[in-house]
Amino acid sequence: MTGEELHRIIKRCRTANEQVYAVADAARDRAVAFRGGSSPPPDCRWLFEDGTDKHMTGVAPYVVPVEMADRSPFR
Repeated sequence: MTGEELHRIIKRCRTANEQVYAVADAARDRAVAFRGGSSPPPDCRWLFEDGTDKHMTGVAPYVVPVEMADRSPFR
């Protein structure tokens, strides 16, 4: 599936006020996971359990909100 196909499916299936989320892997690409910054923004949630050491924050998987645009950003 291409990025454009995924964008069309999400636009078709979501309601107008429904927030879209993605899973971002900070271990793979911190800039993508943290939207260009070096640490997680407050609206990101990490997927490790609460007892996990805080030194893992830089490499953890996160659930991040995604702003939906009218056009697919994946061109």
